[in-house]
Amino acid sequence: MKSIRIIAVLAFGLIVGTSTLNAQESNSKETENQYQYRNQNRYENQNRYENLTEEQKQIMQEQRDLIKANREKFKEVLTEEQLAILENKELTREERQTALMASLTDAQQALLQENRESVQALRQQFKTSLTDEQRQEMRRQRSRTGNQDGSGSELRESTKRQRGGSGQGGSGQGGNGNGRN
Repeated sequence: MKSIRIIAVLAFGLIVGTSTLNAQESNSKETENQYQYRNQNRYENQNRYENLTEEQKQIMQEQRDLIKANREKFKEVLTEEQLAILENKELTREERQTALMASLTDAQQALLQENRESVQALRQQFKTSLTDEQRQEMRRQRSRTGNQDGSGSELRESTKRQRGGSGQGGSGQGGNGNGRN
């Protein structure tokens, strides 16, 4: 009788240990895949800009710097209540954004609009500086990554499907699903 119990305990321990090991192996494979995907994107992003002129690269850097400066300027004018909304991890990202936008004063909304317009002006300046060949190359690179509109919507949709979501609607974005409304 004791030997049956010992065998049962050993078998149970062996099963639990094996399942734990399998879970760790699958988790490490997922992490490795994410690492490879991240490095692939980094490499593609570096290649994306190698055919740009120095002036175009400078415009892109100015745009990044402007976005960072605008973000800091905007955060400086937020009240304690508004900062609390942003830091509330119980809300989803969309809920935080909706609550924040509803709490903005007219002056804050004007600053936000001014920020959008200044970034849009730099984007337009960059777009007009592109040659036809550069535009075509950028389109080819976007299509190679499977991201036609640059928004990452395909990746979001595949993630939703993997998590058991329907992958349809639910984003609150509206439109036709390809990022071009």
